[in-house]
Amino acid sequence: MDEWSEVWKELHPVSHRPPVTVPGYEASNPTQPEQEPVPLIDFSKFTLLMVASGRYPGTGYAIAFTSIVQDHGGTIVKVLKTSPGKECGVLDVPTSPIALALIPRTDHAIMFDIAEVKEDCANHEMKRIDAVRSNGPQN
Repeated sequence: MDEWSEVWKELHPVSHRPPVTVPGYEASNPTQPEQEPVPLIDFSKFTLLMVASGRYPGTGYAIAFTSIVQDHGGTIVKVLKTSPGKECGVLDVPTSPIALALIPRTDHAIMFDIAEVKEDCANHEMKRIDAVRSNGPQN
């Protein structure tokens, strides 16, 4: 739970911006932003899966679970990572795509099968770039 709390704090940082003021009105008691409460997870019953694709300078990037299959040998987690092609309109807003999923607790191996695709916005198609398989850490 301690690790999850640290991850949650990174995902939901407290904003330290000054309070908004309106000319002619003074804030008598400006409220300070509060930390978003950490969702409680019973790790004796659940395993938390998390994938993140890194930090990007603009929009158009995404990551998602496409399937999670458990059997006696372990768990195979299929992930789709997308990025924008040259023709795609994107905004210059930094993004950090992430996906989270809770599955029933497992002590078996977890394998991530990551497919990467680039969007071709001119033709409305997706082109596969690469596929990566890795054994990921278990939570």
